[in-house]
Amino acid sequence: VRTILGWVASALCVVIIVIALVISIMTITRTTGEKGVANVAGNAFMPVQTDSMEPTFDKGDLIITKIYEGDGTDLQVGQVITYKARVNNGGTLVEIFKTHRISEITNTNGTLRFTVIGDNPNPEDGASGKDFVYVDSIVATWGSPASLNADGTFNVTKDSMGKNMGKIG
Repeated sequence: VRTILGWVASALCVVIIVIALVISIMTITRTTGEKGVANVAGNAFMPVQTDSMEPTFDKGDLIITKIYEGDGTDLQVGQVITYKARVNNGGTLVEIFKTHRISEITNTNGTLRFTVIGDNPNPEDGASGKDFVYVDSIVATWGSPASLNADGTFNVTKDSMGKNMGKIG
């Protein structure tokens, strides 16, 4: 019995190490892909780094997104997207990935602009917590669109992929 338990424990440790290694490699190499993310069969592993999408995702979750190749016409209000955003980091503009939900789509002379906001907007993101995104900045999509409530909030439920697995990366 002791020998069998030793084998099971060893096998479990190997599996955990392999999973952690794969997630770490995906996270480290995500900046080397075509859209800035590692493409694994059309998907990208994205660690959630803030609580701006709670209750949909918690900080530290790992979501599996679908690399976006479209022209924006297939996206809908309520869709979760990951996009590249420029933020000021101590006087230097740096490019980061943000994952938020589309709250409005406008078409001006054939140019689509997406207004996005987190499910749990952070006042530090500005007065409204909204960003404006164009198709060329969209990296990936996740899940199905959530329905928009009359008060401008979304009907979302707790849902995540890889609970706390983003912390491993």
